[in-house]
This record gives sequence, structure tokens and C-alpha cells, in this order.
Amino acid sequence: QNYKGNDPLEISLTNRYTVFENIPDLDCHVEINADAGSYSLIRTGLTTHTGSSYDVWARMGSPSDITPEITDYLRRASAPEMSCRTLNVTDKIILDEIVEPHSVIHIEIRRL
Repeated sequence: QNYKGNDPLEISLTNRYTVFENIPDLDCHVEINADAGSYSLIRTGLTTHTGSSYDVWARMGSPSDITPEITDYLRRASAPEMSCRTLNVTDKIILDEIVEPHSVIHIEIRRL
């Protein structure tokens, strides 16, 4: 709980973030011992910019009249960001990620 003034009652339908303290991005460095070989990494992320239908709705003006077209658009906009890459590993998988506040990432690692 990192509320400014510890008052979650200041959260409203259209204001979800200003009640939180300003927290910097989190720099994550992870090293995983792994057998030599090729690995596939699939990174999926949800942020206030990608994958959040709430944030898309707020950016479009917080309409109260949700038409079928708006619902369809918000469903499409709620898809998480995804990227894929292949790593050639000798003994470790090294991941360096930046996680923004109000975000979550998932990284799936598969040996090829």
C-alpha cells in the first residue's frame, strides 16, 4: 500500500493513479542457470499503455454510454503486449527487464 496520505477513498471511477506515491520503474536483473542451447522467450506485458481496457476507456474520455462498438474496441485494446526472441545460451539465461508502476510482465522460457 503506497497511497499518498494513506487515503484510498480518493480513488474515483476515472482517477485511479494519482492517489499512489510516485514510484520509479523497477529494474529487474535475473540470472537463471541453464544448459547450453537455444531457448525461446515469450514476454507478455500489461501496462497502463498496453493491455488495459480501463486505461483505453479513460483515454477515450471515459464514456458512460458504452455502445457495442466501444465494447468491441475495448476488448481488442485489452490484449497484452507480446514479444518473442530466441537466445543462444552457454550456461545462463540473463534477463534485464524494466517494470513500470501498475504493470506486470510474464516471461515464458522454453528450450528449443
